[in-house]
Amino acid sequence: MTINASPLVLITNDDGINAEGIIALHNVLKQIAKVVVVAPSQNRSACSHSITVRRPVRHQALSADRHGIDGTPADCVYFALHSQVLAGERPNLVLSGINHGPNLGIDTHYSGTVAGAREAVLRGIPAIAVSSCQRETLEQAAAIAARVAKGLLHATQPPGHPVCLNINVPPNPHPDLRVTSLHERYQAQGSVPVKLNHAQQLWAHGPSMHEEAAQGSDIEAVQQGYVSVTPLRLQSTFAEHIGIAAYASQFKPEETA
Repeated sequence: MTINASPLVLITNDDGINAEGIIALHNVLKQIAKVVVVAPSQNRSACSHSITVRRPVRHQALSADRHGIDGTPADCVYFALHSQVLAGERPNLVLSGINHGPNLGIDTHYSGTVAGAREAVLRGIPAIAVSSCQRETLEQAAAIAARVAKGLLHATQPPGHPVCLNINVPPNPHPDLRVTSLHERYQAQGSVPVKLNHAQQLWAHGPSMHEEAAQGSDIEAVQQGYVSVTPLRLQSTFAEHIGIAAYASQFKPEETA
């Protein structure tokens, strides 16, 4: 793939446009590309791939290359591609992050960070979601993201959907990166009861990072101190279940009475 001397990179996140992670990512990427930031005006963590459809989203231009949107990460990518903030140019790559905390295993389904990357891929643009397990590694995560971004910009994109990579950076990361698969088992999760105004409420807390991880998974890599790079797919059809879906859809209860 041949790229321009200064490719256009769009950045978003789910922690908000003033978060430390997106600032660190912007500072590194602007050294290698023309960068435009379009990010939520406030924290939208764990919003998944939700979009705003019942009201218009408000846009605030903070500078020529930084724009705040009162919506979700998916809104931000969609807005950037269908407005004039990119001056009619199409990004060569979209990066989402750097998230404050990991996005591993089934958490990728809840993650607004991953959704920002996924929205780009839905629009035909390769993308990378980047998360750091600790705030202390944001600068390292930014450098790693830039390294992978350079590689992806020079790679030949496969047929079909563009590549979507999910990167997680552990504390004190090993210099080598590992290509992994998502850890698919449900992790230990729960909620903490909270009493407010005499009514019991629940405060959800996230998964445990201490369970035994599947070999070759993203969680295993991070537990062992390696940066995890996981290619994600958009196709959700479970081909192995086509048969049972056909049986259930054609089932006639009276035949078994």
